[in-house]
Amino acid sequence: MQNAKIVGYFRIAVFFILILFPALQCLARPLSIIASQEAEFQLEEVAAGLGVVWGMAFIGPAELLFTERQGKVKKLSLATGKIEEIPGAPEVWAKGQGGLLDVAVQQGYSPGDWIYFTYSKPQGSGAATTLGR
Repeated sequence: MQNAKIVGYFRIAVFFILILFPALQCLARPLSIIASQEAEFQLEEVAAGLGVVWGMAFIGPAELLFTERQGKVKKLSLATGKIEEIPGAPEVWAKGQGGLLDVAVQQGYSPGDWIYFTYSKPQGSGAATTLGR
């Protein structure tokens, strides 16, 4: 009877080890590398302490324009990590799924070109999704 219990516990332990160790093996790989059939990417944190970043657009090889849901537009220098707030963002309705949403520029953007935004424009007691430039 005692041996049967020990064998039962041993089988359970072996079962969990066989299930657990392959799962732990996945965690041993770096989580910052993503591979696909076409390319391999490495993730790197370039900014921290931001609001809810919703949209991004490159405005140069090392400059990224991004929107924060609460209504801020910012520019990130990938070379230095410096973040600069850009004035003139529209008033937004930042509730539920609303806020300052996406940002887009034309390919080959140069300073002075139009920048397009989608955002939740306050309207009455709610909002309407709006495209602005």
